[in-house]
Amino acid sequence: MVAVLAAPSASAGPSLWHVRGADGEALLFGSVHFRSADAEPLPAAVRDAVEAADRLAVELDPDRISADVARETMARLGLSGPDITVEDVLVGEERERMRGALERVGLPADALDGARPWLAAITLTVAALERFGYVARTGVDREAIATARGAGVPVVALERFEDQLGAIAGLPVASQRWFLLDAVEQVEAEGAHYRELLAAWDRGDDAKLDGLVGRGLDRGGEHHVVWESLVGRRNRAMLEAVVELLREPGLSVVVVGAGHLVGEEGLVETLARRGYRVTRR
Repeated sequence: MVAVLAAPSASAGPSLWHVRGADGEALLFGSVHFRSADAEPLPAAVRDAVEAADRLAVELDPDRISADVARETMARLGLSGPDITVEDVLVGEERERMRGALERVGLPADALDGARPWLAAITLTVAALERFGYVARTGVDREAIATARGAGVPVVALERFEDQLGAIAGLPVASQRWFLLDAVEQVEAEGAHYRELLAAWDRGDDAKLDGLVGRGLDRGGEHHVVWESLVGRRNRAMLEAVVELLREPGLSVVVVGAGHLVGEEGLVETLARRGYRVTRR
């Protein structure tokens, strides 16, 4: 029996889901990793839940990833060794568009020289978000972690930094090229897709959010492998991790990217198909 109860209207705010297990319970809240510098704080219900929780589970705990390890990992997977680079996959007008995108976000024209296409795409995307006024320090996951640490609540990382990067680095070259050109297109559109995604998250419109995430990662398209690597495969691993948390007594608060909660393959629906009672708060 599938039990997903969702009564609130689209004006209810970001979605918060309660899952009841045999031994424990969990609250699921979708994160947006970049928000405006003056973004509203965590909703009171989420903040209170984190402070009262037995544990907070997040994708990654940035406080436990050293800057040196992060740089070494990104260089090893995205720069070092013989491989296809940006110069190899872009031609003619595409190179001009990328140079224009770099200029628009304040990066030098040679900033991505020698980078593999996936690393170039990530670098351009982050620079664009920052140029358009979004910062990681107000991201929902960062605020949740700070709240947990202030309340003495243990923080559990569901993934490893290297595994997250490896999922992107392992994309076929053609899909890395698509990923990079999509990043260029997002810069040219002045971040319109991300603004739309934030708006859907903020009003709790999960159907809209699912569509935006799917469209942004070519779900069901020629480069479906991008969605599968960045969302689908990780969703399945997160599902098993949440099931384990539900076997622990007490309350687990799970804060992961909002795209991992929505849609038929998101955590809300897949937990319900496993027989858990999932209710929107």
